Amino acid sequence: MAKVTFYGYISDTSVKEFIQEVDTIEDGVLDLALNTSGGGVFAGYGMIQCFVGFEGEKNVFVHGNASSMGVEFLCRADKATALNVSQFVVHRADDYWVDGTTRTILVNMNKEAEKAFRAKVDVDKFEKIAGMTVKRIFDTDQEQIDVVLTAKQAKSIGLIDKIVDLSSKQLASINQELIANSCDPIEAAKVQPLNEPIQEQLNDSEMTLTELKAKHPDLHTQIFEAGRYQGVESEKERAAAWIEFLEVDPAAVREGIQGDKPMTQLETAKFSKKYMQSLAKLEANSADDLDTSSNDEKEDEGEGEGNEETAKFNDSIRAKLGLTTKETEDVK
Repeated sequence: MAKVTFYGYISDTSVKEFIQEVDTIEDGVLDLALNTSGGGVFAGYGMIQCFVGFEGEKNVFVHGNASSMGVEFLCRADKATALNVSQFVVHRADDYWVDGTTRTILVNMNKEAEKAFRAKVDVDKFEKIAGMTVKRIFDTDQEQIDVVLTAKQAKSIGLIDKIVDLSSKQLASINQELIANSCDPIEAAKVQPLNEPIQEQLNDSEMTLTELKAKHPDLHTQIFEAGRYQGVESEKERAAAWIEFLEVDPAAVREGIQGDKPMTQLETAKFSKKYMQSLAKLEANSADDLDTSSNDEKEDEGEGEGNEETAKFNDSIRAKLGLTTKETEDVK
């Protein structure tokens, strides 16, 4: 049995590392520790094809998030387990740049994704939770919609098979630094004993932040540092997501970053629409320029014909009046 850990954004680089790691497995069992909000749709499907192509048992352990492309792994896993704090986001595949060829690919991708999703879950239960049909969610002709599921909801529809419940005591006992370095919190919860100080510190009574800091300064510092780290990383990702669209609408990007607004699927769709509209306008203007040039040439040709007729008329008048024309002088 070999374990592969994938945490973070799905990109060309991370997919390459994932595929290389999977290719080294020889014992016929793949345990994937997953924690991702999704990422690039084409890179993601490279991961999916690698996962599906693995010859052997495929198990997925969700460590907090299996959203967007992350759901695709669950649809194709033999067994799926998740922490009770995990969340799942179901939506259709989409991409920032959509031309004719890309759209055709996306349509086919969503057909395959819908097929796999229907085969995995109880469709009736899911549609009751989502308040819409599966067909609507994977429809590429309509706006992308997110359906957020809890671990309990994911299990109720069959997306995952098992939930590992972590109590507040167990969550506090898992070292945050180890989690950040891709340890397995599911396994940690099973084997790591709760030390006595932690057991004494945590009880069912409520405690304010000030009381926690006064009574348990070390625990307060640990929580604070973990939160600060996550906040910094989250802000980096938020700003980077906005900056991707700087050339499309600088004012909106500046407003989004300064206003602490998250880059939502709706914002992404708006920017993509603006980009496509700008591109279409540019192409239309280019076509107009070509038409204008052609018309100018035709007008020039018409003017030339008119000038020639005028010259002939003038020559005939000159001849009748006995005047010498320029052409006659040239011949002489």
